[in-house]
Amino acid sequence: MKQPTTQQIVEKIADDYRRAGKALAHAAERNGGMSGFMNQANMDADAEAIMAAYNAGNFENVPASDVDKLMEKYGSADIYHLTASYFTSTGKILNVE
Repeated sequence: MKQPTTQQIVEKIADDYRRAGKALAHAAERNGGMSGFMNQANMDADAEAIMAAYNAGNFENVPASDVDKLMEKYGSADIYHLTASYFTSTGKILNVE
């Protein structure tokens, strides 16, 4: 199986954030509103932030041999969650070499 590119990973994360935001907005409509930091505006902002970092070339290049250690450190089950968690922690896009 071909490994996804950094661009494909970032685009999927951004798309997932946007979809989650829409789902939160829909749930809020049905339930009379929800409070908290998890809302459509915040999810959309997160999607825009990760895409902006990617487009600006704000990468952290790491060797493939470090991925397992990073997955353990960030409690991630896959490269998508790792990249999202890494971005949240560092503001950089994880780029596996």
